[in-house]
Amino acid sequence: MKDISNDLYFEILKFGKEKLNRHLITKEMLFEHLKENGFEVPEGITLWLWSALEGNVFKSISGVTEGYILTPEAYFQMLEHERLEEAREVTRKALILSEKAIVKSTIAIWITGSLALLQVLIMLYQILHR
Repeated sequence: MKDISNDLYFEILKFGKEKLNRHLITKEMLFEHLKENGFEVPEGITLWLWSALEGNVFKSISGVTEGYILTPEAYFQMLEHERLEEAREVTRKALILSEKAIVKSTIAIWITGSLALLQVLIMLYQILHR
């Protein structure tokens, strides 16, 4: 069971975005989706949550009694959130690559220094044993 937090809000936006242009959303569909994805919304909160979402996140379509779609504002919030998540993932990958590059550079410096020291020792040996 997941906590009710920002994750819930973005899961709701994600659901609305997935259904955009394909299905109208009903309250029952939304709460069933949330339950399937590990969000247990207590019965006492569902009416309050839906009334908070209605008009702000979902808007009704004129002429349709049962059905809502994602508002443009909520859609763009979801797009911004997705871009932010993508940027975070790219940043994580870049950090991992830079750490690998630093490790490889450190190993290369160590090997180069060791080979230089070995060369100096060989030259000293040759000088002393002439």
